[in-house]
Amino acid sequence: MKKQYFLKVSVFLGLSSVLFNTPVQSAEIKNRGTIQLNAKMHTAVINNAAVSADGHYLATVSDDKTAKVWRTENLNLLHTLRVPVGMTFDSGSDELLAVAFDAKSRWLAIAGTVKSTLKLGKQDKNWIYFFHAETGELVHTIELSDTVDKICTSPDGSRLVALLRTGGIKQWRVDNWQLIAEDSHYKKFANGCAYTNNNKLLTTDPYGYIRLYNDKGKLEKKLPTPKFVPLSVAVSPSSKHFVFTKVNKKQVGISMGTLSPFKIDKNSITQRKKGNKFFNQFIGWSGSGKKIYVGGEYVSYQAPLAYFSYPSLTKHTIVEKLFDYPVKAIFPLANERLIVVTKKSIAAVNSDGKIEVIHKAPNVDYHSVPEQFQISPDGRRVYLGYADRRRNLVFDLQKNSLTVVKTLARDFRYSTLEHVNISQSKNGKQIRLNGKKMYQFITGRAEAMAVSPDKTKIVIGGRYKLLRFDADGKKLGVTKVNSPISNINITSNGLVVALHHDGTVRWYTLQTGELLLTLFVDKSVLEWIIWSPEGHYDASKNGATLIGWQTNKKMNEIPIFKTAIDFENDLYRPTIIDKILKIGITSE
Repeated sequence: MKKQYFLKVSVFLGLSSVLFNTPVQSAEIKNRGTIQLNAKMHTAVINNAAVSADGHYLATVSDDKTAKVWRTENLNLLHTLRVPVGMTFDSGSDELLAVAFDAKSRWLAIAGTVKSTLKLGKQDKNWIYFFHAETGELVHTIELSDTVDKICTSPDGSRLVALLRTGGIKQWRVDNWQLIAEDSHYKKFANGCAYTNNNKLLTTDPYGYIRLYNDKGKLEKKLPTPKFVPLSVAVSPSSKHFVFTKVNKKQVGISMGTLSPFKIDKNSITQRKKGNKFFNQFIGWSGSGKKIYVGGEYVSYQAPLAYFSYPSLTKHTIVEKLFDYPVKAIFPLANERLIVVTKKSIAAVNSDGKIEVIHKAPNVDYHSVPEQFQISPDGRRVYLGYADRRRNLVFDLQKNSLTVVKTLARDFRYSTLEHVNISQSKNGKQIRLNGKKMYQFITGRAEAMAVSPDKTKIVIGGRYKLLRFDADGKKLGVTKVNSPISNINITSNGLVVALHHDGTVRWYTLQTGELLLTLFVDKSVLEWIIWSPEGHYDASKNGATLIGWQTNKKMNEIPIFKTAIDFENDLYRPTIIDKILKIGITSE
């Protein structure tokens, strides 16, 4: 073993020389790429979904920077599609937001924000990526200068439209990918889009309009939606009618209209909002044209599955409280089956309203409930509680074990703000200590706060930051993070243990804020992996597949992705993990 002073060097780059008596090649570490989670199901919020025209494929896109393609017959995973993302694990805001299949089910298009942290060359652009639906091969790309929030394709497969973040839309011909029309006269981004059978396009304008474009992409007419903001829009299979969801400060609802003449009918439904939750974020027509499916959420996150009969708009609830998260999309299939996509799950529902297959997010629920995330005094045992209370787990770093528990050991604890006069504004952006402003968030907000056991340090977790302060409110340092922090615990020996929205548990030093270890648990199969910033890891029997290294090439090329198994000979080091915490504490 090296002399003690070697423990005082950088915890990360010095770790291999300390424990293995070999120098660290930082270039080799960098060349492996960016560490990414690799669970079967998405590990972050699902933003959008689409089903192919033939009903064979479901595609989902997520904040976890991946798109996944599933077979609808059994919801088996076919592909995980990856695009270039930020070059460092602590880089931030890349996300996939939009997905659509073409009418012939040949390819799917995905897009979102991938420019914020990835700069190859001098350009800083966004892209739409087109993948072969069956093989997952990249077949085309379109370069843009703006984030794409939504993509729609025409029923005949000849058109594609992208709704842009800073306002406006762009339309292309699919046969030659020629840009045929664009409209930048949106004060804000468009909310929804839908094509008719003759390639006319409907969009919803957040300033209170439904817009109709002809088959050449020229704006024909705008219809006002008085006192309401229109959200999603859908066209009937016959292309004679359209329906859209709407919201204002007090009410939510759906309204119908005709395309020829282009007008909004008086036939509509509204209901009073419950808090800030509304139930109509998604709307879609059944293939028969007799049902209109509406998805979204109610207060307390309960999301009943319902449809409205057409044209009476009589509501029919298929089943109450079927899902725990807001419904993002509903896709009718043959034999009255449905594919239902929520923010954290995908499911196949039969004609009786019963779930046939469901895939839920594999990671720890990130509800901000302190009792659901507790640690032992030394931070080496972590309690991971779940909202449903059916599978509560304890991970033991010393024993390298994951155990299902019914009761907790008495020494587990969670950090509180007792005996400290700290508060935050209603929007979470301003933090006050003893009634005085301590910190102001410019972007994001405070997601979690904790005080060290000796009351000398305050730690605040935000969307992309971990901030450390002394007892007087003086900022000691900031650590960038790539996933919002929902819970924080602090040990008496100088460790910050944080639970992130992506389900990872991360150990930081209280003194410097340096990241020491990251743990990911797949609760659906009880597999886990824990790793250091250098990539040294320990894992359960099949846990080494849960992370991998992504190496970007060019922006218009698929990145290379390899799991931890591919680096097993170099990086599988069970003996190193527990020692990292000791070195991190000693180096303080």
